[in-house]
Amino acid sequence: GKAVAAPVSSFADLWSERLPEAIRHQSATFYVDYWAYGPGNEWFDKFLSALRPAEGGDMPTTPEVARSLNLDERLLDLLPRSWKRPSSTTTPPAKGKKP
Repeated sequence: GKAVAAPVSSFADLWSERLPEAIRHQSATFYVDYWAYGPGNEWFDKFLSALRPAEGGDMPTTPEVARSLNLDERLLDLLPRSWKRPSSTTTPPAKGKKP
């Protein structure tokens, strides 16, 4: 399912053991939601590649992910948090009718 609201954790905190697993899961869902379905969707393949573990199994650091996407590290949080999802209660206009 999609995360409904912005997470309480930052992108960098997704790998932190300090946060409960449920919070990390909700946060991860929120960030993937943006990259898969939001304005970041054209970069989704690059995003997934940037998250690929190294040969030794180590997860990439936040700065490494940002570098892979050619983004400032802060944008990994700011872009998804600034995304305004369309309301699910709004019905699309009927075919052929102007809104």
